[in-house]
Amino acid sequence: MIPSRAAFLLMSRQLPDETRRTRNAKTTHALMSRPKGVLIMAWIVLVLAGVFEVVMALSLKLSNGFGNLWWTLSFLVTAVLSFGLLSYALKTLEVGTAYAVWTGVGAAGTAVLGMIAMGDEVSPARIVSIALILAGVIGLRVLA
Repeated sequence: MIPSRAAFLLMSRQLPDETRRTRNAKTTHALMSRPKGVLIMAWIVLVLAGVFEVVMALSLKLSNGFGNLWWTLSFLVTAVLSFGLLSYALKTLEVGTAYAVWTGVGAAGTAVLGMIAMGDEVSPARIVSIALILAGVIGLRVLA
C-alpha cells in the first residue's frame, strides 16, 4: 500500500530536526546547483508570468463581471499562461521566492498600468508603495 500524502506529511513532521534540516539543505542545494543558464531562464519565465498576471488583472476589470466575451477570453488565456509559466519556473526556483516575485511583479505592474491606462488615482504614497514592492522583488532576486 502506498501511503497518502497526508500520512507522508505527518511522518515527515515526526523526523528529528537534524534530519529535516539536512533534507531542506539538500533540496536547496539541488535547486541552486543547476547551470546558470537554467536559473536565468527560470527568472525570465517568472517575470514573463508576472507580466501575464498584469494582463490577466486588467482583462478581468475590462470583462465587466465576465459580461464582455473578448475580455473574458483574454482573462482566461492570460490566467492559464501566467499560472503555466509560474509552474514552469517553480521547477527551478524556490516556491517562496518565486511566488513573492510573481505576485510583486503582478501587483506593481497592475498598479502602474491602472494609474496610466485606467484612470486610477496617482499619489506620492502609491508611487512610494510601488517602489517598495519593486525593491522587495529586486532584493529577492539578488539575495536568492
